[in-house]
Amino acid sequence: MDRSTLRNPVRLPVRGAGFTLIELMITVAIVGILAAVALPQYKQYSLRGKVSEAFNQLSSCSVALGQFYQDNRTYVNGPCSASSAGTTVSTPNFTYAFTASSATSYTLAATGSTSSTSGFTFTVKDDGTRQTTATSSSSGWPTNTTCWVSSRAGACQ
Repeated sequence: MDRSTLRNPVRLPVRGAGFTLIELMITVAIVGILAAVALPQYKQYSLRGKVSEAFNQLSSCSVALGQFYQDNRTYVNGPCSASSAGTTVSTPNFTYAFTASSATSYTLAATGSTSSTSGFTFTVKDDGTRQTTATSSSSGWPTNTTCWVSSRAGACQ
């Protein structure tokens, strides 16, 4: 071996620790694509959860009114909506209204009260008829006169 080679070894450039600009740009692009796909799905998932709150409240109130009617033979001054017809009660996502149009009939309505539930209206009547009378135009959900719509695809509850 030559002595000059040992004294001046050829040094390869050492790559610094970290990422190149191209690698970072590709990562940002992938994250952006995933976010663009996931965000609308998450919003629909969240909306379905909020809408189920209305279904639960309307169902439980309907059962309570049925029991009240069995005991009193009237829906007037029933147990829902602060025990008086025409009164509204609010939860974080919906406002509920109870209307006893006569001693033998009532209508319960849940109307959306937040930006995500605004435009949604669900009703149930004394005969058990469930209706989705209005939905938000931006949600893409259909209305239905025979059930509570629980998704954009029109699935009934």
